[in-house]
Amino acid sequence: MVVSGSQASHMGRTRARKGIFMRLRQDLKLLRTQRLTATPELRQAIHILQMSAIELATYIQEQALQNPLLEIEDSGGEEQPEAAGPDSAAPESDSVGPEHVAEWAEYLGDAGDPAYAAPAGALPLDRQPEIETVPAAAVTLSEHLLLQLHVGLAASEVLPAAESIIEAIDEDGYLRVDLSDLGAATGLSPVMLRRALTVVQGLDPAGVGARDLKECLLLQLEARGLGSGLAARIVREHLDDLAASRLARIVTATGRDAAEVNAAGELVRSLDPRPGAAFDSAVRPRYVLPDVYVERVGAEYVIVLNDGAMPRLRISQFYRRMAAEAREQGAPAAAAEAAAFLGQRFRDATWLLRCLEQRRSTLYRVTESIMRCQVEFLNRGIRHMRPLTLADVAEDVGVHESTVSRAVAGKYVQTPRGAFELKFFFARGLSSSGGGQVSSTSVRRVMRELIDAEDPRRPHSDQRLVDLLAQRGAHLSRRTVTKYRLELGIPSSAQRRRY
Repeated sequence: MVVSGSQASHMGRTRARKGIFMRLRQDLKLLRTQRLTATPELRQAIHILQMSAIELATYIQEQALQNPLLEIEDSGGEEQPEAAGPDSAAPESDSVGPEHVAEWAEYLGDAGDPAYAAPAGALPLDRQPEIETVPAAAVTLSEHLLLQLHVGLAASEVLPAAESIIEAIDEDGYLRVDLSDLGAATGLSPVMLRRALTVVQGLDPAGVGARDLKECLLLQLEARGLGSGLAARIVREHLDDLAASRLARIVTATGRDAAEVNAAGELVRSLDPRPGAAFDSAVRPRYVLPDVYVERVGAEYVIVLNDGAMPRLRISQFYRRMAAEAREQGAPAAAAEAAAFLGQRFRDATWLLRCLEQRRSTLYRVTESIMRCQVEFLNRGIRHMRPLTLADVAEDVGVHESTVSRAVAGKYVQTPRGAFELKFFFARGLSSSGGGQVSSTSVRRVMRELIDAEDPRRPHSDQRLVDLLAQRGAHLSRRTVTKYRLELGIPSSAQRRRY
């Protein structure tokens, strides 16, 4: 049989396609592998480990509401009576003994106001907090401005416009909205809004209602009666030069003495660029509840966990006994379903208690490892902190780095040196002249002390800081010193120079 070239080529392609199809066949294989699955229980344990004391207290309250087998012990640690069953007898409400008669006689003989009735749950009078210890309610910036406005302009025609402007002022005290846009949104005339803005800018704190930094500073100078002085001229014409400490250029432009320019510049620097920030911080306080206490006992330091900040949980014996009796008696379908529900809740409660105890143990061991490394900090202060990483603590405790990271996240420790976040004690090491390492945190502190003690007329340059740190045993590059200075929020030597 004779086959042409084209037929041979076609047959070759056909056989190649058949070979491909034969190789692309499906098959079933059994493979045995091991991997860690993030079960709901594991995710719960990780979530609990990351919580701070305040977050965990709230979480425990929520779990106690959702799970009937969980009970919260009272703060006094006394045993709570078990939940009453359906056969329990209710106490008689109408029985009055001699002790009750004596209590009523004492009450009726009281010379106090008979019309007063204490609210339910109120503390006794001898345990009421003193008025001096009750903090005042925080006042927002808008409330502070509206109070002044209503006192001074109770019947003025610009009152509605002034109220609209106050509502548009941001938390820093600036009016970021254009008056034309505000007028279009409120239906007020531009003339009325300009008059109202003048009124608002005259309120306390000085500088509020400004539309930019320059206007804010000028308003504060005008409130001090310095609206036409050298400081006001510097703000109007040379604010950028002042920010860059180019005082020589200001001296040339104004024709004034260098000492006068320097004094005026210091006056401008003393002004508040965010007049509303104080009210913003007052309404958003930050509360820190230490998770761990480190106390000095003799020559040693003792670690105490703050267990009192969290509710104490226990498993209800009543529901636990109910589930056990239902399983033993072979209850009908409805009771069996209830027993299965209680059994699942019992497992959930047991796992939660295990997670809480595991969190407690991990936090204690991690804190103990950190404080054992930073004992010089406890004895001598922040300048003697040692370099410490998550890997060091993980190796010492015998857990993974991620576990240490979760254990210290958002948690604070109260030490004899003050309250610090646990992450504060982790800092990378820098080489020292003795061949060892020093903590980057202590280096930052030394830099801050060197800059605070410098001559303002001849501030230290970054290279000078490198030399001074080298004399103290810390060898850093100029680039590292610049990075640390920026992290501390310290301007350059040219901007720190004073004349």
